Amino acid sequence: MRAFLRFLAAIAVAIALYFVGSLVWLDTSYPGYTYRYRLSISPEIGGQVRTASSVIEVTAEESPFGGGGARLRGQAPYLDLGERGVLIFSLGNDYGGSDRAALWIGAKAFGNDSSIPNIKKLPALTGRRELPSESIPLAIWFPKTGDLTQRRALFPQDFEAAFGPGARIASASVEITREPVVLDIDKKLPWLAPLTAKPKGGGVLSTPEQMADRSRMSRGHLMRDNGNEPSFLVRMLGAGIIVAIKGIDRASCPDCVRR
Repeated sequence: MRAFLRFLAAIAVAIALYFVGSLVWLDTSYPGYTYRYRLSISPEIGGQVRTASSVIEVTAEESPFGGGGARLRGQAPYLDLGERGVLIFSLGNDYGGSDRAALWIGAKAFGNDSSIPNIKKLPALTGRRELPSESIPLAIWFPKTGDLTQRRALFPQDFEAAFGPGARIASASVEITREPVVLDIDKKLPWLAPLTAKPKGGGVLSTPEQMADRSRMSRGHLMRDNGNEPSFLVRMLGAGIIVAIKGIDRASCPDCVRR
């Protein structure tokens, strides 16, 4: 009986070591590449220029099966316009083909498209770059502070029509930084709580037409905190499965090599 129990214990230890080792291998062979940038946007409204800014963190990684993915941490830059409400610059639609998404604009401003050949160069980015109009994030304007039922989505060319003659985006830029990410928009603007709460579905929006439908607006516009990142246990189990699949692939194709 004791011998059998020792045998089961040995199997359990071996399995645990396999999954832990798989996770270590996966993290070593396919590490994430992280950089941070400060997104600064300065609208001119009523002859006054004010700046909204926020530090955004991006992590990109290669997949063992080809391709890769990226994730975002940070919050949307915002401005309190007083009697004119609140202006928020959306983090955008990550995979909707938009050049305005915060996940991509930092690297693109430096000529890095975050593709697999380029992700390893992301942490080496330095300096500051101005953003062209087509890369400036979509603005979400709440004309009445505290009222979520009234809002308007604005592209840079829409500012004059919304705020009057001369209103425009005076400047917009990204600057590589080591400053910490701050997530406090839900505390500074508590009336946004219905939008900053953990999502129950719905996609991130990218056009004024979509923004008109309140039910489709999501937390992803305002804040990202890697909330969908899997737990350690899930990552460990997933790594074990990946290693097993890779082993089967190699066994079925001994001449294949990782490219």
